[in-house]
Amino acid sequence: MTSERECYGYIVPPGATSFVTAGRFRTRAVDGVRVGEFVYRRAIENGPVPWNSNRSS
Repeated sequence: MTSERECYGYIVPPGATSFVTAGRFRTRAVDGVRVGEFVYRRAIENGPVPWNSNRSS
């Protein structure tokens, strides 16, 4: 059985006064292990704000 959950992340871009959808976060159970994934919205990826999606320790 697969258990999925998802939610959306929102940001207020620089100079804006309202929120826009930044992307969707989804988790699911695969063989008893929770796996998470964040998918950026294309308009945000290509927008004026530089995104660094690389994680560093």
